[in-house]
Amino acid sequence: MSKGAGLDLGHSQVRLAQVKRGKGGVVLTRYHSVAPETGESPVDNAAASFSSVGRKLVGVQTGLTGSDLMLRYLPVPAVEDWRLERLMEFEVRELESRSGSPLADSYNLLPVPNDLDDEDTMILALVREDLLGGWMEELGAIPIQGFTPNAVALYNAYLELGDHEPSVTLLAHLGAGTLDLAIYSEGSVVHSAVVTCAGHRVTSDLSRCLETTARDAEGIKQQHGCAYASLVDRNVCVEVAGIGGHQPRIVSRKLVADIVQARMEEIFEMVLEVIVRSGYGELITSGVVITGGSTMMSGVVDVATGIIDLPVRLGEPLSVSGLTDEIGDPSWATAVGLARGLGEADLAEEPGRDFGRHLLPQWVRKRMKEFF
Repeated sequence: MSKGAGLDLGHSQVRLAQVKRGKGGVVLTRYHSVAPETGESPVDNAAASFSSVGRKLVGVQTGLTGSDLMLRYLPVPAVEDWRLERLMEFEVRELESRSGSPLADSYNLLPVPNDLDDEDTMILALVREDLLGGWMEELGAIPIQGFTPNAVALYNAYLELGDHEPSVTLLAHLGAGTLDLAIYSEGSVVHSAVVTCAGHRVTSDLSRCLETTARDAEGIKQQHGCAYASLVDRNVCVEVAGIGGHQPRIVSRKLVADIVQARMEEIFEMVLEVIVRSGYGELITSGVVITGGSTMMSGVVDVATGIIDLPVRLGEPLSVSGLTDEIGDPSWATAVGLARGLGEADLAEEPGRDFGRHLLPQWVRKRMKEFF
């Protein structure tokens, strides 16, 4: 039996999930969710909210996304592993000289199909060491085992859907702050990307167009939002709170849906652009699986299907048992995927080159080597 936990540092919700793995499968044993206050960073929120349960956790993987994470795809020759390691070390040192800051790195050789490209491709994930080090100090009461790109966590969650296909699938997690994408093929992630345009843009549009606060706009999005205006009865109305002492106003829910749909169409056009640039567009035969809190609005699947022109469905971690009635929705995909990706049995392993599982500052790597 092994245990693992995942910490999803979301912009609108910080989520913590713990699972245990055994012969009977994956069981969810603990979960927590807290919304950061206005102006509070997700890391500050997690440190304040979860420190009391930190001693009960084992092997916490923390998600990385947005501008904090750099993903690079490098064509590499077919050579021995030690030569590839030297090549990657040289690449990292070159990037460090440009950035002026030490970088934590993790990389993996991607299984690119021969009919798609004659060259091998290496995916390289990079994060500033001082950023990770600061987070680890701030989250000191939580036993952080490593950092993982959210796109990899999304793949781990996808494995728990229980009905995945062996062919190529696009996984898309639409959160409040970022859109994380991963293309999965025959047991491996072959491409990933991060787009900093997601659910918070919808909230911002509603706030500006309806002339209300961001808090009230978020409430309207959650209670009355629809991403496909054709599904909405134009005779249904919504009350919008006024700003600066102005009286509340009544607007058509159809207007709300029109605002939401315009931004969601733009977001899924970005997804389509990632598909085209990846080179896997014609190979994605199993369609698209979407997760994240922003996908829970009605009509999201309809908009995504119309833009991407592929079968689209919502993804939920169906084969995780335990407390799934409480968190069995797409917004928990990243936290569950992070928890699933690392268990207690991994703690004695020296951090290696398995992509995304041990993205750590160098001083932490050295300390772990000395300890084990």
